[in-house]
Amino acid sequence: GTRKGLRLLEALSRQGRVREALRLAEQLLPTVNPSTVSSRALRPLVQQLATLGEVEALAALRPQLPDRLLRQLSFDNLLCNAYTHSGRAGELLSQLEAAPAEWAVGGRCPVGGLLGLLARHPELAERVQALGRTYGIEHDCWAPLTALWIHRVLQQDYTGADQLLQEFPQMGPQLLFSPVIRESRDKKDERMARYVADTLAARDTSARAQALARSNLVRVLALQGKVDEALQVVQAADESNIAPWALACLRDALEAAGKPVPFQVPQQQLRQQQQLRQQQQLWQQQQQQQREKDEDDSSDDEDNKNR
Repeated sequence: GTRKGLRLLEALSRQGRVREALRLAEQLLPTVNPSTVSSRALRPLVQQLATLGEVEALAALRPQLPDRLLRQLSFDNLLCNAYTHSGRAGELLSQLEAAPAEWAVGGRCPVGGLLGLLARHPELAERVQALGRTYGIEHDCWAPLTALWIHRVLQQDYTGADQLLQEFPQMGPQLLFSPVIRESRDKKDERMARYVADTLAARDTSARAQALARSNLVRVLALQGKVDEALQVVQAADESNIAPWALACLRDALEAAGKPVPFQVPQQQLRQQQQLRQQQQLWQQQQQQQREKDEDDSSDDEDNKNR
C-alpha cells in the first residue's frame, strides 16, 4: 500500500540508497493522493539529492509536490543548495535573473539557499546585490538582499551590512537574523551580538525580535565573563524584556564570579522552556526509534520479496 511504500522510501533514503529511493519516489508520487504524503517520508531523499548536487532530479520532483510539502521541505532552498553543490551557482543566478516574476512571487526566492551560495562563492556577491536590487524595487522581494546582509554580518563586514540597510530601509522590518544569532553565540562574538542588537533596536523591527537579539547579547557577554556589562544591558532594557535562558546564563556567570545576583530568573518560564527542550529531545529520540523500526520493517519486506 501507499503507507508501506512511503515508509520504504524513507528507509531507503536513510540507508543512503538514493538511486533506489528516487526510483521509488518517481513510481509512487504520480499514483498517490498528495495529501497522504508527509514531509518526513520525503525529507531524507530531497536533502541527500541537494547535497549530491542532483539539480535535475529535484527539478523533476518539484511539480509533483503540493505547496504544503514544498514549504515544509524548504524545497527551493534545497534546489538552490543542489546548484551550489554541483558547481552551478552561476547558472542558478542566471535563472533568478531571467525569471524574477516566477521566483520573487509567492515566497519562492530562497534566503538560506542564497546564503549558502554566498558562503561558497563570495565572488558572486555583486551579482546577488544587483539581483536583490531588481527583486526589491520591482517586486518587493527582499530575500536576495537579506541573504547578502546576513553574509556581510557573518563576514564581519559591518560597514557593508549598514550600507545595504541605509540604501534599502524597507528591509528593516523583515530582517532575518537567526544565522547571525547562532554564529555570535557559538563563537562568543561580542561585536557581532552587539551589532545585531543595536541594528534591530534602530530599525522598525518587532519587540520580540529586539528582545531576542538583546537576550543573545546578554548571553554572549555572560559566556565571556563580562558580567558587569551584561548586567548593564539587563538593567537598561528592564529584565522582563530579557529571555529567562539569558538571565539563567548571567546568573550562573555571576555566581561563578562570586558576585550577587540582583534579579530573579522567572522559574515558571524557565521550567516551561526546559520542559519544551526535554519534550523536543524526547520527540527526536522517538522519531529515531520509529525510523529504526521502519528500517527493520522495510528490511523484512525486502527479505520477503527476495525469498
